[in-house]
Amino acid sequence: MRTLLTFVLACACTLTQAQTFSVIAANHADSVVLRWAPGSAAAWERYRTSGYRVERIAIDKSQPNKPQRIGPERIVPWTLEQFKSGFNRDHPNAPAAAQVLFGAVAPEQRTGMEPADAELNLRWSIATFLSDVDAGVAHAMGLRYVDHEVVPGAYYYYRVISLSEPADTAFVAVDRTMGTYAVANGPLLEAEEGEHRVLLKWDEEANRGFTAYWIERSEDARSWSRLHDHPFVPMRNGDQRAVVAHTYADTSITANYRLFRYRVLGIDPFGNTSKEAPAINAMGRDRTAPPSPEMKGATEEKGRMIVRWEQPSTPPDLRGFRVEKAMSGTTAFHPLHSDLLPTATHQFTDTSSMLIYGNYYRVAAVDTAGNTSYSLGGYGSVSDSIAPLPPTDLHGNIDTNGVVTVEWKQGKERDLLGYRVFFANQADHTFINLSPAPLASLTFTDTIPLNTLTKRIHYQVVAVDRSFNHSGFSATLTLTKPDRVAPVAPLFSDFTATDTSVVLSFIPSSSDDVKEHVIWRKGPAVVDFLELAHFSGSVVPRTWTDTEAHGPATYAYRIAAIDSAGNSSPLTQAIEVTVRGKRADRRPEQVRATMDAQNTLRITWKGNSTGVKHYIVYRSRDGAAPIAVASPPGDVQEFIDDRLPGSGTYTYSVRASGTDGSLSAESRGASVTYAR
Repeated sequence: MRTLLTFVLACACTLTQAQTFSVIAANHADSVVLRWAPGSAAAWERYRTSGYRVERIAIDKSQPNKPQRIGPERIVPWTLEQFKSGFNRDHPNAPAAAQVLFGAVAPEQRTGMEPADAELNLRWSIATFLSDVDAGVAHAMGLRYVDHEVVPGAYYYYRVISLSEPADTAFVAVDRTMGTYAVANGPLLEAEEGEHRVLLKWDEEANRGFTAYWIERSEDARSWSRLHDHPFVPMRNGDQRAVVAHTYADTSITANYRLFRYRVLGIDPFGNTSKEAPAINAMGRDRTAPPSPEMKGATEEKGRMIVRWEQPSTPPDLRGFRVEKAMSGTTAFHPLHSDLLPTATHQFTDTSSMLIYGNYYRVAAVDTAGNTSYSLGGYGSVSDSIAPLPPTDLHGNIDTNGVVTVEWKQGKERDLLGYRVFFANQADHTFINLSPAPLASLTFTDTIPLNTLTKRIHYQVVAVDRSFNHSGFSATLTLTKPDRVAPVAPLFSDFTATDTSVVLSFIPSSSDDVKEHVIWRKGPAVVDFLELAHFSGSVVPRTWTDTEAHGPATYAYRIAAIDSAGNSSPLTQAIEVTVRGKRADRRPEQVRATMDAQNTLRITWKGNSTGVKHYIVYRSRDGAAPIAVASPPGDVQEFIDDRLPGSGTYTYSVRASGTDGSLSAESRGASVTYAR
């Protein structure tokens, strides 16, 4: 059981809590009331024997602040004889207080299962609670003192001292200039009206100053009667935070719709009861629904749906029936008529235009209080073998990420369930279903790969009605994929270089969507390749002559194919071609080969040394193919051959190699016979 002595009262006082007990004060015009309570069963047991002493300090700047004992030297609970003489025999709380202080528990009343301190905790809880709700009991318990020796406008500092070892002290300050204490009004109420009962609710947070309550009821809004004999203490579970409202149920109502007025008065820790409280009107109401109708089924008769049910028993307050319908087993039910059907009615004809849709029915029984009960569901189906028309106006697109959007026009059939979408990579292939469950929308989104050799994709749509009749296929929608596949690269197959041009031969790309071929060239002292020539993809020459190549120089060439989507094939490996330029007239003349007496073979010639880098001397033995045997500098016009391989007839010729890279024509030959 909970006590609210730790609550700081809405009066002119300040509470200071000791370690083992608390004290609060209430300021009145002629007195100050002090109430204290131990915070544990052990402290209560110790202090009820040792007792308390109360001291007061008058706070006055002109006089020393000396503590003054007020009341007895030691405040302890009354004796049993004092209880008997001080309270009437019919006092509601005194006998229980005496039992707490002096009573013993009979051995046969113990279960042997409670903890050792369970009895002491129970006694402490009851003693604290009774002291909260009854000022006389609090005084008899030694937990209350009234200071009558007070003056107006004073400021007092009280301390309550426990006389045990070790001692403890609780303090409270009272400013008598701040007004007198008054018990708060009872809490605001809410009511839930039930069958022969009213559940009252009030906020816990707004009424922490009350320990218990009196719940009162009035039939005439003038006189009040309490609904219980003892103060009502709201119970809470172990989770203190879980309780946000207190409740009390008035179950003594014998007749519904009889209006009562309710209020709740609070009892504070000084034993005071609220003088007033906000009142609320409430009554018991009929909350019992009639028996549920029994659904007998829904059947089609001549294009209409007949719903039939039975009512197992007809209560006197039954007002009528309402038939409701849903389009599916998961959607909401809607009434099929505005007024209730008479209580003697047991069937209803659904003539709505929605019979071709789902026909889920239920029947509601409604009484005069609006209480409603429902039958189990019933389903009726209409025979339908007519398929819808194929969808029309198919259109769509494919974006650069391969996301396909296909749209079509809404069909006019009222029983359309949805659509199925089919696709194929070739128009003459079998179309594959992309939507096992019919789609409710008129748009379908697909995702396809773009790096494929097929350039188009084909879609068809079928309409499905609620009887799962399928229409024929729509017209085929063919969409062209965004081309992201590069064409096959062309290849250079051969080249020929003349003095003033380069003739290139190549094998064109084998891709069927090539728009053009492009040749790039990079010349000497040029960093980047430059476009040089374009060829239509449909008319491709196999050779092309670069007439802008001028020697002596080396050129690099590349070729690529570009398709209709702008995709370019990988550039081929560059080929290098050297153009030597026009040859100067540097052919050596008067070539002679002579042998002296010492068998030294000397070859001489005459040439134009201008622009000659070096000469190339060729030798042929006995008519064999000539080979280069020497390359004297341009300013030397003779050669001594001292490495003859053996006897034979040797023929010599000479060519001049220019500084511009050109090579002159070969000279006439000169022969000589050598014998060892």
